[in-house]
Amino acid sequence: MDFQNLECCIVDDEPFIQRLIKSILSSLGVRNIRLARSGIDGFDLLEVKPADLIFIDWTMKPMSGLELIKKIRSSNCSDISGIPIIMLTAHSERKYIEQAVLAGANDYLIKPVSPNLLRKRIERIFKNRAPLNQRLGK
Repeated sequence: MDFQNLECCIVDDEPFIQRLIKSILSSLGVRNIRLARSGIDGFDLLEVKPADLIFIDWTMKPMSGLELIKKIRSSNCSDISGIPIIMLTAHSERKYIEQAVLAGANDYLIKPVSPNLLRKRIERIFKNRAPLNQRLGK
């Protein structure tokens, strides 16, 4: 998979985790990576320009990652509501995974995340789906 065409958004209130995920994505060849430190800021970024993939942390304030997923999935804009979502969190309990999936997460990864696992999960999400800029003919 050619990762350089992906536009990703990382929504996490921890700068270290943002840098870690950004570093992994950059090592895969992703060139367009936007960062937000809250669910509110993350949604604002998507309204300005939708992304191909969004990584969301569960535990944020004032809007949790779960609330952000629900807001994305209920958006009237299909370019936003259809964005694939990977929930990144330290919560490994089954109830959290079920809640995230029921809210609309496409995948769920427990921190810390390995580069190889992240790559495999992204490839699985996009196996039959082209990045947005390819779907729009850009």
